[in-house]
Amino acid sequence: MRGRPRRNWRIRPAPRSRRAARDDVFDAILDDAPTGLLLLDRDRRIVRVNDPLLQIAGRTVEPSPGTRFDHLFAPEEWTRIARELTLAGKTGPRRFEARLAATADRGEITADITAQALRAGNGKPGNLLLWITETSRQHAFTAALAHDLNNLLTAITGAGELILAREADP
Repeated sequence: MRGRPRRNWRIRPAPRSRRAARDDVFDAILDDAPTGLLLLDRDRRIVRVNDPLLQIAGRTVEPSPGTRFDHLFAPEEWTRIARELTLAGKTGPRRFEARLAATADRGEITADITAQALRAGNGKPGNLLLWITETSRQHAFTAALAHDLNNLLTAITGAGELILAREADP
């Protein structure tokens, strides 16, 4: 059959899907981020953790995908963090502080956390992304000092109001 073009029957690899390419870009962003990032699914199970978060948390082993994230934080923080994550899914990004669980190498660490719900294709809340940065010791000291000073000023103001409220003694 002279007139027919010759067919190339080699097997060609299937083109990469857009979703796979998007996942690769997302993984690169997570890996290169200068801050700790924790990606949780709708059930609040770990999808992905980046290396800066492992360094902040003092961990050498990455938590397995599908495990609960609770063990990264101090147990007394779990209820409050769960409440903040629920609000982040409903009202938008939430910023709060929480203590990370102590490890053998480090004690408990206070961290600034911003939780943001990522929208699924249908517009409903999907995964949760937590941006986690270590609160510097200086910042923590300053916050504690400001809190104590505020308590002292409240006591002084209250005492002053009591003195002014007393009737003048003849």
